[in-house]
Amino acid sequence: MSKALRNTVLWGILGATAFAWAPGCSSGNSPPAPSGSSGAAGSSTGTSGQTGSAGSGSTGSGTGTSSGTTSMTDSGADAAPNYTYTLIDDMETTTHGPIEYAGIMPPETPAYWFNFGGTATGDVMTPPYQSFVFSAVDPPTTTYMGKTSEHAAHQVCALNGQYDVCGIGMEFAQVDEEDAGPDAGCVVASPEAGVSTPSSSDASVSDAAVGDASIHDASASDASASSADGGGAAGLPICKVTVPFDISQYKGVAFWAKAGDLGDAGSVSLKVIFPDPDTDPRGGICNSSTAGAAGPTDTSQCYNSYAYSVPLYADWQEVIVRFDQLALGNFGYSTPNPFNAQQVYGINFQLQDNDPAGSPTDNFDFWIDDLYFVK
Repeated sequence: MSKALRNTVLWGILGATAFAWAPGCSSGNSPPAPSGSSGAAGSSTGTSGQTGSAGSGSTGSGTGTSSGTTSMTDSGADAAPNYTYTLIDDMETTTHGPIEYAGIMPPETPAYWFNFGGTATGDVMTPPYQSFVFSAVDPPTTTYMGKTSEHAAHQVCALNGQYDVCGIGMEFAQVDEEDAGPDAGCVVASPEAGVSTPSSSDASVSDAAVGDASIHDASASDASASSADGGGAAGLPICKVTVPFDISQYKGVAFWAKAGDLGDAGSVSLKVIFPDPDTDPRGGICNSSTAGAAGPTDTSQCYNSYAYSVPLYADWQEVIVRFDQLALGNFGYSTPNPFNAQQVYGINFQLQDNDPAGSPTDNFDFWIDDLYFVK
């Protein structure tokens, strides 16, 4: 496998542990509820590639705008702090990115959204794996400062495997992969006059379950991908690799979320995950002798990333996840440094099937919208 192909592996993260809902963080000064509600989820390849890596805080409050940085106030019995909101992405396109966060500077470029999970026989994902695009919100909803949201990240899954997941993720920043191998399925941007050298396409895809993690080893080739400059030679995307990104100036993230069809369940548990070099195989730590791995390809100790879980209901709600709420699960490599917000690949949102193999199919349906940093 080429270096570029290894760098564009989709890491679908599984975690059986659900973290407790943090009490005392609800606010009495909530933003307006969405219309029709009671107010109550690797590196991307090319400039629009479909690969990437594979819980959450309490309901927040206040108001903010759909772009830029906005101050808002939480109030309530726990004297919640004032927050400033900075847009990561409002998902108001019909593609899957790139993200809109304005803090990514050259030579880095903004990365993309993707989906993951659905690895067991008979699993069905909508949108399909590696074909993720934002979905229309019907009817449109109202989020911060009366903003009307018409598109959001939406994933529906029918899962049959124990610990299989239904996931949506995004990553922050990418750089050009200058030494991509011949099987990368993308073109390497040459430093001389912007010349691009085509590389061959490798359409192979394989899935393997290792402990509490599913590995999606996908090629960089994506028929739906197109780069900003037309894709370079042969219409292929420019080779990109996701790099750790510094989000330490913020206290956490905020977003809107809801569950779709809940069936007989009153809620589902959404896990919000922050992959970093300690727990993601791209960092070379969890798959090293330090973590007890047999070698670089042994990822059985990986994917135990810092995370927090929150229940989702049928109505839209704002969720705030603070970095000081994040914790490791009880599987895999469990002795990394404390969460380092200076080294984060992205954010994953996932629901998980915990029923034993052979149980009836579990259906999952959830939405993520208007993602912001808070501080």
